[in-house]
Amino acid sequence: MSTVKSPFQPNNLSPVDRQLSSRLSATGIYLKSSVNTNVVSAILDIPLAVDVVNFNTGITIPAGSLLKSVGVFFTEACNPTSNGILSVAFGNASADVSIVAATALNAATEDITINSFVSTSNGAKGTSGGAAIAMAAGSALYFDSATTLFFQSTVATDPLTADCEVKVVVEYLEGVSNS
Repeated sequence: MSTVKSPFQPNNLSPVDRQLSSRLSATGIYLKSSVNTNVVSAILDIPLAVDVVNFNTGITIPAGSLLKSVGVFFTEACNPTSNGILSVAFGNASADVSIVAATALNAATEDITINSFVSTSNGAKGTSGGAAIAMAAGSALYFDSATTLFFQSTVATDPLTADCEVKVVVEYLEGVSNS
């Protein structure tokens, strides 16, 4: 009779190993049912013209999720001309700004540097004269059905010197119930 234990059959495990296996399984089930997820969009190209542009981020927040944070990562510098200002907003439909209201990230004449990241969780500003983005007062951050996130950019007063590329970064908690 062989005394070799099969790693694939929990019944062959010692009592301590079975207990450890059971705990790891329970931990895995817990983590799967309540997972903190970070998602990054593809590059979004903010045009240089003075305009409001709405982007479908391609990010879907699953049903039963609680939105924790949204942010903008500048993959290249954003250089407004003379008095140009860049504002951003977030919502769950095109032209909707119910999650993050339009917020100016820079003051006139201030450039937003490459690799900067502004989010609702880090409180960072795009420039010293800009404002930090925040979740809109009273915004519904729990989604009982799958929801697509939209991003809005507004170039105001004067155009940018060139298009500006960004990525949207989202953090949400899955497996949350409001009942």
